[in-house]
Amino acid sequence: KKGFEWYATYEEIEYLLKKSIKNESANILIPGCGNSHLSEKLHLNMNLNNILSIDFEENVVNKMNQKGFPIQFKVGDMLDMKDVESNSMDFVIDKGSFDALCSENTEETHAKVVKYLREIQRVLKEKGGTYIIVSLLQDFVFQSLIDFF
Repeated sequence: KKGFEWYATYEEIEYLLKKSIKNESANILIPGCGNSHLSEKLHLNMNLNNILSIDFEENVVNKMNQKGFPIQFKVGDMLDMKDVESNSMDFVIDKGSFDALCSENTEETHAKVVKYLREIQRVLKEKGGTYIIVSLLQDFVFQSLIDFF
């Protein structure tokens, strides 16, 4: 079945991904994966096997697991990724999740953004860990990133 692709298909960002991810044994986290084909295309087109994709929708995660790919799809909260070890991920690929989090320019949203980005920092390897974000980068979304980093 057709997955929903926020902002870009794998093919549209493939060049960037292949330029960035050179090690087939890299540990990759995809927060808020939904039913996107990104995880499976990373496996099929780049021979990546250490992929953890999380989403809060159990129904979606169950359907993704039924596809039979050697990818871990787990139910989880990207604001509290307690099942992901600190300093364990080489790459976090965020394709629309940050923007979904930044749906409004409010204090509550800002607090969620800080919590999310702290989780990203926590799970990324201290040396060489890379956060790849695909975003529409509205002004307040951009400002949230600038304020944090």
